[in-house]
Amino acid sequence: MRQGKKYLRSILVKKNKSIVFYQKMWFWIIFIILKPVFLSIKIKQPFQKKPQNITNTDLKEVVKGALVKTTHKNFGVITISYAFYILTSFIPILSLIIVILFFASKLVQDVEINGQKIHFYNFIIDEILNKFIPGIKQSINFLNSLSVNNQVWKSVAFLLLLLSSFLIGLNGYGKFIKYYSLSYDHNEPIALWILKVKSFFTIIGIVISSSIVIYLASLPIFYIKYFSLQIHQEWLYNVLFYVICFFFLLAYFFIGTTFLFKFLPGFRLKRKWNTPGVWIMTIASTQFTFLFSLLVLNGYINYDKFGSVSTFLYLSTFSLYISQFYHFAIAANYAYTQKFYRKTFKGKWYSKISKSYENTLY
Repeated sequence: MRQGKKYLRSILVKKNKSIVFYQKMWFWIIFIILKPVFLSIKIKQPFQKKPQNITNTDLKEVVKGALVKTTHKNFGVITISYAFYILTSFIPILSLIIVILFFASKLVQDVEINGQKIHFYNFIIDEILNKFIPGIKQSINFLNSLSVNNQVWKSVAFLLLLLSSFLIGLNGYGKFIKYYSLSYDHNEPIALWILKVKSFFTIIGIVISSSIVIYLASLPIFYIKYFSLQIHQEWLYNVLFYVICFFFLLAYFFIGTTFLFKFLPGFRLKRKWNTPGVWIMTIASTQFTFLFSLLVLNGYINYDKFGSVSTFLYLSTFSLYISQFYHFAIAANYAYTQKFYRKTFKGKWYSKISKSYENTLY
């Protein structure tokens, strides 16, 4: 009997140690990300005459408040489930981005390198997307190989694929919006049709913004590639490629996250209230995308042997990573707002419509 109690006690001690380690790890990750950001922020409290800098003590309280939200026993299940929704939403997003880039690339004239014509669309897929999403080229070729010979059935099959994957994406982002309200303890209901409309515009916004960023980043890189081959300086292309991509990634994730955190909630939030979460998501997303690309290109991670499956493996890893930081970002925003600004939040203009709509459901 005593041996059984000792064994049970040892298990509990190990479990507690792992929880403490997990909390400390995430505490310092979030603290290190937010420390340089908070150095430039000044906040004026009601009892203060002038805005004051945020102290280390204040920052630690914000991070601890975020950890309280994210160390719940159900947090692991939540992050995994939302990672699945992020993964499924990539299907319509990537499909539409590739279609847009295909037609937009026709505006750029082809260039000839060593007697071979290089199409701008092929350059985007091979040199840009394939370096950040391993196996995307093989995935596109695999989907093309599944096409039937009849042109009508080919078009119908493609439209059905887009429609079904788009509906999956709508459900996924609808879950994100609901989770946002739960994280802020905001209990006003949001009508199902409003969730669908917001999810629709979220996906369309991601598709359009991603297409624009990829297109604009690819243009200078395309001509730099041509110029570097003309002067036989491949190193120049490699250096400028990563410099340009880094700044485009940083700007894309910062602007995109700012709009998402402003648009997704069903209640009113000022942009400055989302400062911690925006920087957590921006730095985490840029770091993962950029460093992962470097590791793959330098052979530390070999995805080539998996072919088109490598796209799924990469996106699933990226989805889980983003899901965790997404939840930490929301929790950090909540803790930050609770400490420095306000405790309750007003619903947006459609909250009254939501209530009347909810009443008609019963």
